[in-house]
Amino acid sequence: MLIRVGSARTETIDLVLAGVLSSVAGALNAVGFLVAGSFTANMTGNISAMADQAAVGAFGVALSFGGLVVAFVLGAVFAALTVMAGARRGLRTVYAWVVMAEAVVLIGLGGAMVADLPEQTTLVVVLSFVMGLQNAVTTMISKARV
Repeated sequence: MLIRVGSARTETIDLVLAGVLSSVAGALNAVGFLVAGSFTANMTGNISAMADQAAVGAFGVALSFGGLVVAFVLGAVFAALTVMAGARRGLRTVYAWVVMAEAVVLIGLGGAMVADLPEQTTLVVVLSFVMGLQNAVTTMISKARV
C-alpha cells in the first residue's frame, strides 16, 4: 500500500489508503477538538476561525489558528522533502518510513498525554504538523488521486 506510486497503484490500494488514513485523520481531529477545542485536520476551518477572530479584534486567538495552519504546512513540507530525498536515493519504502515517523510521533504524544505532559497548544500544533505530513504523503504517493 505504501510502495507503489502513481499509475502503479490500483483503485483498491488507493481506497484502502484513503480509508485508513482518513480514519486516522478523523480520530486525531476528534482528539484535538475534545482536548483543546481546535481542529487539527481541517485547515479551511482553521482559516475561517482565524478570519472570524481577527474580524472581532481577537488577534491573539486569530494568530493561534494561523499557527495551526503553519504547523500543517510545515508537516507537508517535511514529508515532501523527505520523500524527494528518498526517491533520489531510490528508496522504494520512503512513504512507509514517513508514515512510520508519523506513528512514532503519535505514540510519543500519546505517552506524553498519559503522563499529562503536553499543554493543549503543544498537542494541537503537533497534531496539525502530523496531519500536514500525512496529507502530503497521501497526495504524493497517489499522484493526487487520494
